[in-house]
Amino acid sequence: LRFDIIAFDSCYMGVLETMHQFRGFADYALVSSTVVDATGYPYKPIVANLIAKGPALDPALSADMIRNEYNSHYEKLGRLKRRYLFSCDLTRIGACAGALNGLGREISKLLDADTPERRVRTALEEVHLAAHADSSYVGVLIFLKKLLRRFEAIADAAAYAKLKASAEALH
Repeated sequence: LRFDIIAFDSCYMGVLETMHQFRGFADYALVSSTVVDATGYPYKPIVANLIAKGPALDPALSADMIRNEYNSHYEKLGRLKRRYLFSCDLTRIGACAGALNGLGREISKLLDADTPERRVRTALEEVHLAAHADSSYVGVLIFLKKLLRRFEAIADAAAYAKLKASAEALH
């Protein structure tokens, strides 16, 4: 089977492992890396938009339209009801996995060269706590931003440049 878009209405499906498994079945996936509300998608406006604009939309534009409608719907419900859906281009997921592995290698090199004072390990712990990082995409982006800020002060210029390039490849 081959689909233009796979849309999940369950929580925590927006993780790299899941996206990697679906890369051969669809071009795009609509997923959450956190919570999807029990009420699900706001189908009325989504279907109305697909009927009105559908023939002119390619899969990328359709995925973006559905994501934007979902996010707009939950944004209007207030801070405690906010939910976010992400559109994942599955044709790029292999590159994302490669970039994540590259970042891991760069962090490992820094850990291998760590000082007796454990500057690298301490910095990683501080960044993780400060970012409140979990498996969510937003949490990971916050972690990466704080990681680069913290390591700019403790890594040598060449190591920092490699770490920065690896982190930026994940955006």
